[in-house]
Amino acid sequence: MRGAATVCPHCGTDNAIGAKFCMECGSALSTSCPECGQPTVPGQKFCSECGTALTPRAASTPAAAGATGAPADSPQPPPGASRQVSAELRTVSVLFVDLVGYTSLSERLDAEDVREVLGHYFDAARRIVDRYGGIIEKFIGDAVMAVWGTPVAREDDVERAVRAALQLVDAVAALRHEIQAPELQARAGVVTGQAALVARPEEGVVVGDRVNTAARVQAAADPGMVLVDDITRQATSTAIAYEDAGHHELKGKAEPVHLWRALKVLADTRGPDGEGLHARFVGRDADLRLVKELFHAGVSRRALRLVAVSGPAGVGKSRLQAEFLEYLNQLPDCPLWHPGRCLPYGDGVAYWALAEMVRHRLGVPEDAPAEETRTKLAAGLKHWIDDPTERELISVRLGILLGVADAGPSREELFAGWRLFFERLSEHDPVVLAFEDMHWADDGLLDFIEYLLDWSAHRRIFILSFSRPELSERRPGWPAGHRSATALYLDPLGEKPMEDLIDSVATLPGAAKERIISHAEGIPLYAIETVRALVDRGGLVERDGALVLTGELGELDVPPSLISLLAARLDALAPDERELVKTMSVFGGNFPLAAAQALSGLPAETADAGLTRLVRKQVLSVRADPHSPDRGQYHFAQALLRTVAYDVLTKRERKALHVAAGEYLSRAFANEGEDVAEAVAAHYLQAYRCASPGEDAEQLRRDAVAALRRGGGRAAAVGAPLSAERAFRRALELAADEEECIELIEAAADMALVDGRYEAALELFEDASDRLGRLGRDVTAARLAAKIGHALRRVGRPGEAIDRMQQGLRALGSDGTDPTAAQLNVELGVALLASGRVRDAAEPLERALELAQAHELPDVLAGALTYKAQLCVALSRPHEATLLFDGAIELCRRHELHARLIVALLNSGDFLTRFDQPGAAERTSDALAAARRAGSRVYESVAASNLMRVWEYTGAWAELEQLGGELLDGEGGGGQARERPGAVDLHSELAMLAALRGATDAAHSHLTEVSGWRHSESSQLRWTQVACEAVVALAGGDPAAAFGLIAGTMPDIIALEGPAGQASRIAFPCALEAALQLGRRDEAADLLALLASRPPGLVPPYLRAQVSRGFGLLTAGDGHAAASGADSESEAEAEAEGHFRRAIEILEELGYPYWLARVRTDLGALLIDAGRPDDACAVLDPAIAALRTLGAAPALARAEATLSRLPLASTT
Repeated sequence: MRGAATVCPHCGTDNAIGAKFCMECGSALSTSCPECGQPTVPGQKFCSECGTALTPRAASTPAAAGATGAPADSPQPPPGASRQVSAELRTVSVLFVDLVGYTSLSERLDAEDVREVLGHYFDAARRIVDRYGGIIEKFIGDAVMAVWGTPVAREDDVERAVRAALQLVDAVAALRHEIQAPELQARAGVVTGQAALVARPEEGVVVGDRVNTAARVQAAADPGMVLVDDITRQATSTAIAYEDAGHHELKGKAEPVHLWRALKVLADTRGPDGEGLHARFVGRDADLRLVKELFHAGVSRRALRLVAVSGPAGVGKSRLQAEFLEYLNQLPDCPLWHPGRCLPYGDGVAYWALAEMVRHRLGVPEDAPAEETRTKLAAGLKHWIDDPTERELISVRLGILLGVADAGPSREELFAGWRLFFERLSEHDPVVLAFEDMHWADDGLLDFIEYLLDWSAHRRIFILSFSRPELSERRPGWPAGHRSATALYLDPLGEKPMEDLIDSVATLPGAAKERIISHAEGIPLYAIETVRALVDRGGLVERDGALVLTGELGELDVPPSLISLLAARLDALAPDERELVKTMSVFGGNFPLAAAQALSGLPAETADAGLTRLVRKQVLSVRADPHSPDRGQYHFAQALLRTVAYDVLTKRERKALHVAAGEYLSRAFANEGEDVAEAVAAHYLQAYRCASPGEDAEQLRRDAVAALRRGGGRAAAVGAPLSAERAFRRALELAADEEECIELIEAAADMALVDGRYEAALELFEDASDRLGRLGRDVTAARLAAKIGHALRRVGRPGEAIDRMQQGLRALGSDGTDPTAAQLNVELGVALLASGRVRDAAEPLERALELAQAHELPDVLAGALTYKAQLCVALSRPHEATLLFDGAIELCRRHELHARLIVALLNSGDFLTRFDQPGAAERTSDALAAARRAGSRVYESVAASNLMRVWEYTGAWAELEQLGGELLDGEGGGGQARERPGAVDLHSELAMLAALRGATDAAHSHLTEVSGWRHSESSQLRWTQVACEAVVALAGGDPAAAFGLIAGTMPDIIALEGPAGQASRIAFPCALEAALQLGRRDEAADLLALLASRPPGLVPPYLRAQVSRGFGLLTAGDGHAAASGADSESEAEAEAEGHFRRAIEILEELGYPYWLARVRTDLGALLIDAGRPDDACAVLDPAIAALRTLGAAPALARAEATLSRLPLASTT
C-alpha cells in the first residue's frame, strides 16, 4: 500500500518500509524530520520533536498552523513577552553550519552508521543552539540553520550566535575523534542584519538576504573554521577574539565581502535589562559651568551668544540641557526659556523648532484650532510688543510661521519679523532659545540662526543647539566663523564618571559594573539603558530603596551595541505595549493621546493606560513643563528607541500606519493640516514607498504628490525655499504625466530662483521649457522666458537673456497684448541695459509700461518705472529720472511691494549720487534701512556700498570704513567676508578708500575680491573693475599702468554709460591725472574735450569741477602759454586760476572735502609760482587741515610739500 511505503523524494517510487535507498534511482531515503532531523516512521503526519507537518494535508491542520518549529525545551522569553512568531522585520544573527567529509564518510559506512553519526551531530546542534537561546530553523541535509533575535531579542544575541558556532565546530571535532573519522569536520558562518519574519513556521522563521549571505559565508570557510561578517565582528569584538580573513567574492554579491575568523571566547556570557532610573549628573560639571558663564557674560554685555553642543547619540546632550534649565529656574530673574526640537522626517519640516518656540511663548498647543491660535497670537503680542506698528508687522510673519496667515512676505521679511519678536522679548528679560536635534534641522532654520548672529548681535539672546556629529556633513564646521558662537563637543565620559553614574542608579558587583563600563564606551545612555533593561527583565529588583542584582553574576551581560540593547528592551515589554510602541514609532516628535488612539485603533481608556505604562517604564516621556502648550503630550524618551521600533515594522505595516498618520494630521489641524503640510507629505511619501505594485499604490502616489505640493507651498510661505524645492523635486519623482511634471519643475525652479541659486533655477526652467516645446505648447513656454531671462542675467549672460525673451515675445504673437508680455518686456529692457545697449532698452520698457497699466499689474508697473528711470539716467536725463523714481517708490509703498521698493530706493539713491543731487545720502540710507527690515543681506550690501560711495565724496571716511568693516566682519561674528552676498560691492568701495589713503596693500587686497567683474557680460561691471584697478595703480605710483588701463576706453565708457556712470566718475579723474603726470598733454586735452564739448546739463557737477581742474592744470603747466593760446604768462596764470576757482566753487557747494582740498592744493601751487604767498596760504591751510582729518596721506604729503615752498614769514 502507498500509505505504508517509503516514498522516494527524488523520483516518487514506493519503497519497502525500512529501505535505506530507492530501488528505482538509488537515492538515499530520508527517514527523519526535514525540520529538526528527528527520525520518523512511514505515515507519520507530524514530527514528534518539533511538530512540523510531514504531509501536505497535515500542513493545513490547525495544529500545524500554530506550530513554532522551536525545540520544546528552548529557553523561555522574559515575562510578558510572546513567543509567537509574527510577520515583521527584525535584526537577527543567522548561523549556518555544515559538515565537510560527510560524503566520503557515507560511502565507507553503512546507512545505519551514517544515521547514527547524523543523529549525534543533530543532537549536538540542538543542544548547543538551545543552550545559547537560538532557534534551529531547519536542517538541510547535513547543514543546520539557526537564528538569534527572534521571537524575542536579547542584548547579546550576536555574541550568543558566534559562541554557538564555535562550540558546534568543536563538538564535531570531538565527534570526529570519537568515531575515528578524520575527514569529518564542520565549518560555520554567522551574519547579522535585518531580516523578515514570517508567521507560518512551515515556511521557516526568517527570510531575506541575510539568510542567503550566511550560507555563502559558511561555504567560504575552511574546515574547522567559523567566519563572520563585519557587523557581527563589530558587535562582539570585546567578547570574541578575531583575525582578519580578508575579502571574499560571494555568490550574489556585487562587491567582495570582508570576513573575519572567530578564534576564541574572551569572556563569559552575561545576561539581560529595566525601569524608572534617576541617574546623577556626572562628568559634565566643566561643560555646564562653561554654558552658565557664557550665558551670564552674554546677558551682562548685552551680546547674543550661541553655544552649539554636539556629540554622539546618548552622550549626554539632553541631560546637559535639563541641568541648565534647572539652574535657570533657580535664578531670581528667570530668563524666557524657549524649547524647540527638529523633526526627523520631511527634511526637518521647515522651521518646526522655531514654531514650537513661538507656540511655547504664546501658550498655543500644537494642535490648536486656527481661531484659537490667532486669538492667543494677538493676546501674546499685545502683552509683549508695545509698538502697534511693530505688533502688526510681527503678527503677519508669526502667523505664517504658525500656519494661520497667508503667504506674502519674502523669506528676508519673515526672518526680520521673527527676529524682531525675539529682540522685543529680550528687552523684557533675557531670552534662551534651545534647539534640540539640530542634525535634523532644515537649511532654513540653520540660516535663521546665522541670521540672528548677524542682526541681533547686541541683544540679550542666548542660543543653545544640540546635535549629533551628522550635522557637520551638511554644514561643515557649523557654526565656525562666528565670533559670538562657541562649539562645545561632548566627549565620552571616562571610567570614573561612568562608575559614579552606574553607582547612582544600582548596586552591582564589581565585575558586572566593569563589563557595563567597558561596553558602554563612555556613552552614558548605553550604561543607563543596560541597567534599565536589567530592571525590565527582572534581573535587578528594588530592595531597601536600592536596585540590587538577582541571580548569579555569570548571567549578566552588556549589549554589544545600543541597537541590540534597545531591541531587547522593547521585546521585554508586554505584547500590547510593544505593539503600541511600534505603532507610534511612525511619529517623529510629540503626539497626543488622540493620535495614539487613532493609529492604534484602541479605545481612549486602553490607549491611555498603555501610554501610562510606557511612561512608567521610560519608553515614553510626557511634556511636563507647566508653561508649555504641549504639556501632556507624549514623545519617545530616546530617539533611538523610536528608530528601533520603526525598523521592526514590515513595509505593509509602515504603509498603513503612515497613511493613518497623514489622515490623522489632516483631521487634527486646521484647513486639512495646512500648517503641518510637510509632515503630512512625509507620511504619504513614506506610505507610497512602502506600497507594493498594484494594491493602492496609484492612490498613494496621488496622495503623496498632493501632500508634497502642499508641503512645498507651506515651506515657501514661511521663507524656506530650499525645503520647498526639495518637496517639489520629490513630488516630481512621483509625477505620472507630463503636465504634472512641468508644473512641479517650474515650482522647484521658482524656489531655486528665490534662494539665489540661479544656475539650478536656470536648469529647471530650461527643462520645463523643453517639455512644453515637445508638447507643441510654445505660447505656454513663452511664459517661462521671463524667468529664464532673469536667471540668465543673474548668472552674467545678458546676451542670451535678450535672445530668450525676444523668442518668448515672438511666441506670444504679433499683437503682444498677453499680460505675460509685460514682464517679458521688463526683463528684456533690463538685459539690454546690462549689456550696454542703452537706447535699445527704451522700446521694451515703454511697452511694459503700457501692458502693466492695461492689465493692472502694479508689481510689473513698479519694475518698469524703475528701469525706465535707469534708462533716463544712462541717457543723462536726470529730471525725468527723478519723476520716474519718485513714481515707482510711491507705487511700491502704496501696494506694499517690499522687494520692488528696495530696488527703487537703491537705484534712486545711486542716481542722486551720480548726478550730485541733494538727498543722495538720505535716499540711500532709506534703501539700507528697507533692506535690513526685510532681512536681505545682498541688498544690505549693495545699499551699504552705495552709501559708502556717497560718504567717500562727502568726507565721512571714518563712517565708510566702519560700515564696510562691520558688514565684512559679520558685525559681531556674523559671517565670512567672501561668502557674504554682495561683498564684492563693499570691497570695491574699500579699495577706493584705501587707495586715497595710500594704503596700497589693503587696496590690492580688496581689489582681488572685485576681479570677477572683469569677465562679466555687464559693461558697467567690467568698466568699474578696470577703473578701480587704475585708481589703485595710480595710488601705487604707477601712472603708466593706470593710463594704459583706462585712457583708451574713456570714449567708449562715456559714450555708452554717459558721464554720470559710476565707471566714468571713477575713471575720468584718474585718467586725466595719469596723463598729466606722464606729460602726455595732448591726451589730457583729448580727455577734457570728451566732457567739455557736452552741454553742461548732461555733465554732473562733480565732473564739471574735474574738467575745470583739468584745464587749470593744463594751462598752468610747462609751456602753458602756448598750450592755452594766451599772449603772456600772466594771462595764462589768470586763466588757470579762473579754472581752479570755478572748480572750488562747485566742490564747496557739493560739500566734497577731498577733491576741494586737492584743487586748493593745485591753486596754492599756482599762487606760489605767481609770487602771491598770502593768497597761497589762504587756500593751502584749509586744504591741509581737511586732508589731515580725512587721513588722505598721499594728497596731504603733496599739500604739505607745496606749503613748504613758501617763505618762512608767510607760513607763520
